[in-house]
Formats: sequence, C-alpha cells, structure tokens
Amino acid sequence: MLNKKMYVRCPADLESFTDPRVFICGQVKEIDEFKGTAKITVNDPFGHIVFFENLPKKEIEVPIKAAQHCTLFVGSLVVYRPNCARCSVLCYTKGKDGFYYYHLQDVANKTVFKTCETDIIAPFNNGRVDPAEQLKNYEFQNPSWYIGHAVVSKSMNVLDNSIYGFKNLAGAKIFLLPHQVNTIMRCLQDEPCRYMLADEVGMGKTIEAISILKIYMQDRSHKNALIIVPETLKEQWLTELFFKFDIETGTDKNHNTVNVKSLEKVTQTDLIRKWDFVIIDEIHRYLKNEEYYGELHTISINATNILLLSATPVQQRKEEYLSLLRLLQPSKYDTFTVSSFEQLLEKQNLIIQSAALTIDDLEDLDKELNDALEKGEDPHESEDCQDLFEEIYERLESICEKIDDKKLTAIFEKIQFE
Repeated sequence: MLNKKMYVRCPADLESFTDPRVFICGQVKEIDEFKGTAKITVNDPFGHIVFFENLPKKEIEVPIKAAQHCTLFVGSLVVYRPNCARCSVLCYTKGKDGFYYYHLQDVANKTVFKTCETDIIAPFNNGRVDPAEQLKNYEFQNPSWYIGHAVVSKSMNVLDNSIYGFKNLAGAKIFLLPHQVNTIMRCLQDEPCRYMLADEVGMGKTIEAISILKIYMQDRSHKNALIIVPETLKEQWLTELFFKFDIETGTDKNHNTVNVKSLEKVTQTDLIRKWDFVIIDEIHRYLKNEEYYGELHTISINATNILLLSATPVQQRKEEYLSLLRLLQPSKYDTFTVSSFEQLLEKQNLIIQSAALTIDDLEDLDKELNDALEKGEDPHESEDCQDLFEEIYERLESICEKIDDKKLTAIFEKIQFE
C-alpha cells in the first residue's frame, strides 16, 4: 500500500513503459484511487538531472501498480528536509506504519540521527529494490529485449572476428565495396560456410570468394581447397589469386593446398577426396548436365565449406532452385522431390505473409497498450486492444496449422487475452 511521501521506484523509459529498462526514484505526492494513478515528485537536490535529457523532470504520473515502494541506497547522499543538511545514509528499518526510517549522518558535523523517509529529499537516481523482485519482473532478462541483445552480441562477435580477418586482406591489391564487405562478413560468421554468391555480373563475386578463402586459410594449416571454374576462366582466376591476393596454387608454407581446375579435369580421386573448402564458379552451367551435376554433388558431400558463384538467379525455376540447395545442403534437401519442394515453398510464402502481418499488428497492439496505460486505463477494457488481439490470435493459429509443430502449438495454446 502506497502512502504520500513514500519513496518509490517507477519506470521512466520513453521507448517502452511496459517493458522498461530505465527507472527513476521519486516521492509520492498524490494518489488517485479512482484513476489508479500516483503523482510522483522527482527530486534533484544536487542538480544532476540536467545531464539526463530523456528523464522526466519535477513531476510524473504513473499507474499505482507501476510504482514500487523502495529504500535508499546505503552510503548515498540525501538532504534532510528541516535544515537542508547534506547527509549520508547509514542504515534503515521498516516501521509498523509501512514507512522506512533511516539513520543519517550529517556530512558537516558527523552527528547521527534517525528520521522518516517523509523528511528526506533523495535524488532521482536513488531507489533500491530487492534484486529478487527485479528478477521476478524480468528486469535483467526481459524476453522482449532478447532479440536486440542477441543481434548486438552476435554482430560484435562477427565484427571482432571479421576485422581480424580483414587485416589479413590489407596487403591485397583490392578495394572492397560495402556490399562485398557485408557478404564476406556474412559468410565468415557461420561454420561451416556454405553459401551461394549470386551478385550480378561485374559486382565482384570472384573477389568476395577469394577474400573469404584467404581469411579462412590465414591461421589454419594442412587445409585443402578446390576451385572449380570453366576452362575459359581458369587463367583469370589464377591471375586474381596470385596478383591480388598473393595466393599460389600448390602447397604453401603452412601446408595448405589450393587447386584450380575445370570440371573436365577433375579426377576420380578429386571426387572422393575430403575437401576443407570448395569454390565453384558459374554453377548454373552445370545444373542441366546430369553427369557434371552428379560429380559436383559428390564433391559437395565431401566438402566442409562450399561457395557457389552464379550471376544467373533461378527466379521461379523451382527445379534449379532445388538443385542448388542440394549442392549447398545435400543432407537436408536430397530427400525432397520437386513436388514436395513446391509444397514447401508455397507453405513458406504463406507463413512469411502471415508472420509479416502479425508483426505489424503486434506493433499496433503495443501502441494501443501504451496509450491505454498512459491514460490510466485497463487495456483489457479497450475494444481496439481486443480486436487487434483477435487478429493476431487468428493469424498465429493459421501459422501453427501450416507448420504443424507440437512445441509451437503448445505455446500458442497458452495465449489468452486475460
């Protein structure tokens, strides 16, 4: 139960009031039981709030349930109201009346005395609550922040690892464009690396592929790489490798081996050999030749990492699309027939459309919830919230039916408007 002049800790996050990351400490000025809100005085006895432009100043109004009675940090500085003395908080106890009582020490004359929180002016950045309560309220591990945290964390790891690799390209006679940097980083963040580079003609697929290979090889030894190119492009590849990246065919000082061959020159030994890295240029040329495709498929199965290069996108040719996926992930797509793959694509498109619409509705619902809370209203009484919830529910139900996954369905069945 809150009372006037109690100190509370309440949300002050402008981005999300419902899932806040920013809190502020203030003193209850007024409680409106009818509206279910409390007016909070934001104290700033030491003039520090000017450094926090996004924090509320002087007074805010919040739902009562969002204001949590809190203590002041031991050791923090406060002002004792009757004589405006600056004091340090030594300890506190909770009285039978529900208020906290503090032992303060006057900073100037070192005298110690006891007083109620009602006579204390504590700054906005004070306010301690039980860490167990914070855990219970998901303050440290709120699921709504997880994706953002994960993206930042993964991006930082990729950047750290990739920067190290890009330093190795510093001596290469190349100028990487932004789209090439993005491609190289994307390919390097996954192990194994199995991607198709499908930039248009002249966009630098060869440079991207060799950059990825060079970074991959830099701190490794006894690795074997195979580059399969049309015979007419073999000299161009050899030139790019040597003059731009200082990569020679054969075995280097780290016992890494690079082989450049046309598919016609690939031997039976090459087909059954375990390759650490394979690059196949102009992959679209081989999709309709059963013999060549079969050889490439065998090489792919025996390769840890593989890059396929093509400037000719498959667009709506589902058979070619499936053939490429079988080269990239044979263990996953070899079992698909063209018919079952078409069904998968159709289902995938429907799910993507439903998910996109659901995300839009979730953003609208989030706005309606925040609007209702800011007005001190119960969102459960809002017809707009009810309608948006029902739309989201129906779309999620449709997605669950299409995916037919037991775990997803079990999660969905727990969703209730209440």
